[in-house]
Amino acid sequence: MALRRVSLVTAWTVLAELGDISRFDSPRQLMAYLGLVPSEHSSGSRRVV
Repeated sequence: MALRRVSLVTAWTVLAELGDISRFDSPRQLMAYLGLVPSEHSSGSRRVV
């Protein structure tokens, strides 16, 4: 429930799928693994968010 915008059922599902979450050094690394951290891929004048 500490993850932003994640409901209780989703949180339980994620924990069940991940198993041991101690392999992640930080909450940010866990959220990046789950694809919940926004990123940007830029090339010259082209910008994809």
